[in-house]
Amino acid sequence: LRDSELSRAVMFEGRRQVPMTAADVYFAWNAIRDADGYAVYLAAARREMIDALIAAVAAAGLQVERMDLKPLALARGMGVADGLLLEWGAAEATLVLMARGRPRFFRTFLLDAPADDVEAQLDELALSLNALIKFIRGSASDVPITPATPLFLGGRFSFLPDGPQRAEQRFDFRVTLPTTRFTAPPGFPWEAHFAGAGLIQQSRWRNRLTPSQGGDTRVAA
Repeated sequence: LRDSELSRAVMFEGRRQVPMTAADVYFAWNAIRDADGYAVYLAAARREMIDALIAAVAAAGLQVERMDLKPLALARGMGVADGLLLEWGAAEATLVLMARGRPRFFRTFLLDAPADDVEAQLDELALSLNALIKFIRGSASDVPITPATPLFLGGRFSFLPDGPQRAEQRFDFRVTLPTTRFTAPPGFPWEAHFAGAGLIQQSRWRNRLTPSQGGDTRVAA
């Protein structure tokens, strides 16, 4: 298909498949060739949410350079195309299932335990991970998840002396710590910035979540 025809086809399907009024959302999409023709990844975000975020950034005297979905940015920052990603923050965590370079499932969830109670947060992560994996196996049954599935860790795991070992004790997967994919100054906590690194490495999408320099606010998620 020519680009113009592919674009029209994707937008038609987007309006048909996304359970929101087309005028209320911004779309972004990416397509690759496969055995059946094209595999299309389509994302949508409510305009009011994106516009409010852009307005808040502008009010702070800053200019939005680019935006992206956190799971995509995390996967690029970690260099992961297939497997599970778990980023552990002070008050929340994000789990992503990647398959063939695309997120099949992702969820960010809050942690009830305080940040200084590491053991309690690790126990909470294990419970949440097991529950989410059970759900994923039912909703994405074409992507096998077994003990051999790699689980890439980001965030606080790297700042504990025995972070990987604690993870291996709690998670029934092949625990892996991503290696740095960029040059960082000595002592820089790059393990806490996978999403930011992935945002910088943003790949090509049709329609961007990035306002143009001319002031156009037509963006996409």
